[in-house]
Amino acid sequence: MVSKPLISQSTPQANSGSASTYPPPPQPPPASPSSSTSMVVALLSSPQTQNPSTTFAEDSPEKSPPSSSPSTTASHRSISIHCWRQCAHHVALRACEHKFLQLQVIGLIALQPFFGGEERTESETRLDGAPALNMERTDWFWKAILPEGSDRDHAAVNVFGPNSVDISGMEFPATIMFVGGFDPLQDWQKKYYEGLKRSGKEVCLIEYPNAIHSFYGFPELPESSLMIKEVRDFMQKQSRVIMEEGFPNSTGMEQSIRGMRTPEFCLHPAGDTPSSCRLFDAIQSLCIPVIVSDNIELPFEGMIDYSEFSVFVAVNDALRPNWLVGYLKSFSKEQKNKFRQNMALVQPIFEYDNGHPGGIGPINPDGAVNHIWKKVHQKLPMIKEAIVREKRKPPGVSVPLRCHCT
Repeated sequence: MVSKPLISQSTPQANSGSASTYPPPPQPPPASPSSSTSMVVALLSSPQTQNPSTTFAEDSPEKSPPSSSPSTTASHRSISIHCWRQCAHHVALRACEHKFLQLQVIGLIALQPFFGGEERTESETRLDGAPALNMERTDWFWKAILPEGSDRDHAAVNVFGPNSVDISGMEFPATIMFVGGFDPLQDWQKKYYEGLKRSGKEVCLIEYPNAIHSFYGFPELPESSLMIKEVRDFMQKQSRVIMEEGFPNSTGMEQSIRGMRTPEFCLHPAGDTPSSCRLFDAIQSLCIPVIVSDNIELPFEGMIDYSEFSVFVAVNDALRPNWLVGYLKSFSKEQKNKFRQNMALVQPIFEYDNGHPGGIGPINPDGAVNHIWKKVHQKLPMIKEAIVREKRKPPGVSVPLRCHCT
């Protein structure tokens, strides 16, 4: 999938060597080697195993940063920023090797991952003078984090290179990947995308032709907003939970309708009233209501059997981490289809519009208005009994209610 930018800018130009299309990076004085402090960057690992391919070497004074780094402290911060982008892959790789009781890696967001290799790619050569990154700096970063004697084909950097791990048989999570047209590492990032595809993994490629390396650090760039939206959509897809904002206007109504019609289940937690519009919207959208309450009064109770098209969940169960999503996943396709068929039968009961201009005309005998009067007729005797009991009770005595009279 390719996402187009909101604005059009010039495309990357080849670096001629004599003249660059990019402004030269600032050149502050080099940091003093004596000010260097040691730092270890390591990936998450299990207590039982320690894989040298995912543990990085300690920074040493003789590994001084290139002159474009303003200070050693800043260079350390730069190392950590760049390293975490490739660390996500290795964390997911480690997670595939273990079975967790309460944890599951369901998605990987590869945001301009810092991959490389011994080979010099076309984009590295062409964009060596690009903003934010050049080959001198990337070579120094890799040298600083890799074990002594390792080259750029180390599995921590070249994840589909000669020393990499075969992931074709692993349950590797779905991945979304972002690539910038002005990023010197874009060819390596696309190699990563192709490697995942060859291994049979789910992966989505998002390209922003005008984006520089680390573009997301500049919120004023249009690609930053586009990236946030793509990440949000990806997270919703993988978690199978849809989050929609709604406002009382035409745009909010469209968002609400789309949000109700997309998922299989719609959450309906109890509020401070006996019912809410969430339930009506879910039924009209054929979205199976998930009613979270220990004691709730539902519309037209006794006339409708809600258990035929709704899922009821206790509050304590709903509060248990990950329990609710797992429970909803346990429903078969046949069960969900049966819920929707039963829901379609009761939809007219929740329709207040009689279909006539201005609402003037005969009402639908199976619509909401008639059912409201039927419910009033059912409750009226109980309400009268409650009034009589309230009047004849001794002073200071409370009489428990025998019905919900709302």
